Amino acid sequence: MTINDVPEVSVDHRYGYKFIVVKLTDGTGGERVVLRVRNHDYKFHREILAELKREVGPSGLTAFCIGGGLYTN
Repeated sequence: MTINDVPEVSVDHRYGYKFIVVKLTDGTGGERVVLRVRNHDYKFHREILAELKREVGPSGLTAFCIGGGLYTN
């Protein structure tokens, strides 16, 4: 997986939404900002970040959360 293979936006449309904005880096100067939106099954925003780190970590990408929030209908 390269930094460009990671979808910029990933939304789980069930219920309300917790979201995080994450800066990915690839160690060679490549950077990308991505958005991850998940439902209320996640109690904490850091759980969304942990999911993304599990997704991109094996490829050597680093994920750093730069923001987040909560949207409810």
